[in-house]
Amino acid sequence: MTQLQSEIIPSAIQLLENHAQLRQNAVAGGLESPELAALMLEQYGRALRDLAKALLGTMPKGLSNDDLDRIVATINPEHEATTIARYNSYATLDLSRPHRPG
Repeated sequence: MTQLQSEIIPSAIQLLENHAQLRQNAVAGGLESPELAALMLEQYGRALRDLAKALLGTMPKGLSNDDLDRIVATINPEHEATTIARYNSYATLDLSRPHRPG
């Protein structure tokens, strides 16, 4: 492992873990649904992975699709089913009906 790899990969993983904690807190506080929080985390993780891959020229260990799926599932255990449903429907952002569970 090069010095660049030894610096970038752990930093990217730490950023992903920090973002996951923020999303978990938002779900626990009723600010985001697990589905939305998981989607945002997934997109953030993919961006981190793609950036690390571009800088390193190789897939960074710890940021594979399986790794991202595992951490996203901590927020939404039904992430795989949610993703399938998302791709089978029209996506929109409707903030006209605010709702907080509880």
